[in-house]
Formats: sequence, C-alpha cells, structure tokens
Amino acid sequence: MIDNRSSLPFALSLFLLAAACATPGPPKSAQNEYEPSRSSSARQVSTIDEPVELVSLKSTIRRGTIVDSGGYVPLTCAPIKSDLVWEGSPGDEFSAAHKEDIGDAFQAAGLTLVAYEPSAFRTNQQSGKTDFLLAGTIVDYALKSCFWDWTATFGGSARIEVKWELYSQFSDEVVFFRTKTSNINLKEKKYGRLEFLDFAIEQAAYDLALDPDFRNALQSAAQQSSARSDVASQDQWDRLVLSAPPLRQASFTSSPDPVLDATVVLYKGQSHGSGFIVSRDGYILTNAHVVGRSGSISVRLRDGREYTGEVLRRHDDRDVALVKIPAAGLSAVPIRRAPAKTGEAVYAIGAPYDASLGSTVSSGIVSALRPAEPGGLDYVQSDALIHGGNSGGPLVDRNGNVVAMAVSGIVQRGTQLGSGLGFFIPIADGLERLNLSTR
Repeated sequence: MIDNRSSLPFALSLFLLAAACATPGPPKSAQNEYEPSRSSSARQVSTIDEPVELVSLKSTIRRGTIVDSGGYVPLTCAPIKSDLVWEGSPGDEFSAAHKEDIGDAFQAAGLTLVAYEPSAFRTNQQSGKTDFLLAGTIVDYALKSCFWDWTATFGGSARIEVKWELYSQFSDEVVFFRTKTSNINLKEKKYGRLEFLDFAIEQAAYDLALDPDFRNALQSAAQQSSARSDVASQDQWDRLVLSAPPLRQASFTSSPDPVLDATVVLYKGQSHGSGFIVSRDGYILTNAHVVGRSGSISVRLRDGREYTGEVLRRHDDRDVALVKIPAAGLSAVPIRRAPAKTGEAVYAIGAPYDASLGSTVSSGIVSALRPAEPGGLDYVQSDALIHGGNSGGPLVDRNGNVVAMAVSGIVQRGTQLGSGLGFFIPIADGLERLNLSTR
C-alpha cells in the first residue's frame, strides 16, 4: 500500500524542482538499500530462535495530513518547494514489501520473522508456524527533506512513531505493548522522499527487535509455551485405522443434519477454524495451521458442547492435522476416497468469518483438479463460496461424503471474503500424509 512498489500514501502538491519531477524510480538498488542505525552493543545481541509472525501493519494517520513541508541544509541541501501529504486511509494495510523490510530488520537483530501468508481461511491471518503474532500501527510520521542539486538526490531526516503489540496464541494474551519513536537521517538517496517511509519503517522494526523488554517478553512467553504437550513426529506414527461410517447414499440436501452435526469449530485465542469428525469416538480432521504449534485446541460441536482436543498428528507441508476429543457416540462424516471429478456438485461446510456461523453450507461444483508438479501437492478447485474461518472444513459430494478439505483461496481485495476461487486438499492424500486409514 505505501510504497512505490504498490499504491503510495503520498501526493505531491504544488511544484517540485525539475530534477525531482520524475515518477519514483525502480525498487531500491543495492547502493540505496537502507542499513538501520546500530550501536556497537547491538552487534553483540544473542539470537532468539522463537519466530514471530507479522500479521498486520497499518496506520491511523488521516488522509491529507502534511508529513513533509521541506527542510534544508544552508548552502548545500536546497529546500523543496512543496508539501507532501498522506493519502492512505486509516486502517489500510501496508504492502508485503514493507513487511519484507521488517523481516530484514529482525534478521539483523538476531530474530526471525515468519513469512506473511494471507489466506481466505486464516482468521487474523495467522500461518500456524509460530505462537507469536506481531501487529504494528503507525500513529505519526514526519519528514524534513531537501534536494542536493549536484547529485540530483534527496536528503533529510524523518521521525516515525509506531504502536507495537506482541500476542501469544498459547497464553491468549498480549505479552508486549509499547509505542516507540525512531529517527533516521539520510543523505543522497536517489528515488525521492517517498522512499524515506520505507527506511523509517525498517529502522522502527530494528529498534523494536533490539528493545530489551520486547526480547524478554518474547523469550519468557516462548519458555512458557515450550512446556506444552509436544506432538509426536512423523517417524513415530504407527498406522492408525479409524472407524468411519459407511458412504451415504441419500442426497445431502434431503438429509443434511447427520453431516452438519459432524462439523466442528476449533479455536484458540482470537482465531478460529473449522474441522469435521471422522469417527464416532472423537477423531477430528482439520488444517495444521488451524491447530498451530500447540498440543491442544478448543473444540465446539454443533450442539454447543465444548471439549479440549489433543493434537495427535500434524503434517505441515500438506497442512492437515488429527485432533482427538474425549467423547463417544458422535456423529461422523463418511470419507470418500475416490477422487473428485471436474463438474460434480459439491458443498463446502464451515464457520466463515465468525465462529458463531458454524455449519454454514455453500454450494458449487468442482471447477478443476490441479495436479502438482513433481514433488508438489495436488488440489481440488471449487467455486463453492468460502471465507476466512472455513479453513479445515469439509468439501462433500452430492451425498454428503467428504472428498476434500478447505485450505486456501483467493479473497476479495482488502477483505477475508471469498471470491469463488477456493482450493481444497484431496481427502485421500490428507489421510495418507497422516498415516491414517478407514474401515
């Protein structure tokens, strides 16, 4: 959103110096990459292994706010005869490029930022790769820029104020909250003053990553979460045979309740996903990113009963997981191992957008079968409409037998609302990756 690599938050008004009138140039070259300001002690910080995922970077600055009215260095750096105003709206999400800059800053400070992976089915955009989610909100930005005539470059200083929050999914609480101010001074940058924001964000991230309170909060919370029940590794899995019900012959629309009763909502902290019961004694299938890295997760049945589910198996590459709840005599959904066929009618079931909307049904067809490249993963594509929160929910055939599991999709821009391009894991492959079979 805020970068010459996508839409910009700025508009230049009045008249710029001739050499500054050109549109912002290509992405930063090596000679113009920003290097965060570091103290000698910063080079001695230890590495923290626990990764953090940046789930949000937004601003509360009002559209039209003047962020630069020009500055100068006498006899060297000439003032710019124009104002620079903020064009982004409060709440707009920043571009992935800015988030990559934050990842670079974290790496320089000995921390790991997990790749940002937006999905139609991940409430709050979490990836499941870490227990720790980071959000940043820019509350103020001010620039004093000037123009170096003989080198046709920009210089000046900038100040940025960012509110940072670190949330632990394991303990379901914000473990660090602080508003921090960072400053940068730059000289001879070729692509103009728009790019100062890039550098300011990177410096702010670097300052956060070195903050002793932030590092202590991350390490302390990581130590607490490491005490959780660990999920057995794949090489420890024996073949597990599930007692699944026989395939249904009646149409789903004539008798939907037995299938809907087998769908569940799984949640931890402020996020939720969907899943489905595959045996009457409480085995549930869902996505690996829904359960995350925890050994347990809360499960709510359609009738309102709630259980703490134990995560028994998780295959991150295929994004499938097996959960067990302490219950018996449950409704279970039949598994159809025969592959889905292009054009056949299907129904997607889950809790779109809000956990209170569990067992929501949408209809469509199998739009395409997407075979993987060698060594890759197969997917079923469908136009059955799904949204954020559907992750891990079943895709059933016209009789109500599971053929696939929701995992990712294309969303309408700026929302978690599906666009009719959804992708699903073939159920036979999901079972095989978890070393499961049915009888």
